[in-house]
Amino acid sequence: MKLRILGNKLRFRLTQSEVSRLANGKRVAEKVIIGKVTFSYGIIPVEKVTAPAQYQNDTLFLEIPKDTLRQWAEGEQVGIYITQQQKKGDLELAVEKDFQCLHKRAAEDETDQFMHPANSV
Repeated sequence: MKLRILGNKLRFRLTQSEVSRLANGKRVAEKVIIGKVTFSYGIIPVEKVTAPAQYQNDTLFLEIPKDTLRQWAEGEQVGIYITQQQKKGDLELAVEKDFQCLHKRAAEDETDQFMHPANSV
């Protein structure tokens, strides 16, 4: 799972196996160790969302309804897009299927990424 942060926008990009785990009701998570701090981030399938994005104890996580994740995983839809309204400016959230690059990079393993739509034509 990749996390991209740009201003007040968070974009999560997931591999095929991660999308499958979410569709089966299991959480996905990653961590980054920065000095003495471990920053974790992930997505949790839930029955009812309390707040789409939450941050507690150096952990950023998204809550997404199980049915939404299942439909997304089984369909052609690229992503799930959510706007979380906040007093200090809305937070834009994107959870997307991670596609293989059109131009291969030698050092990157893309075997678990989704086939790029331009390559399937």
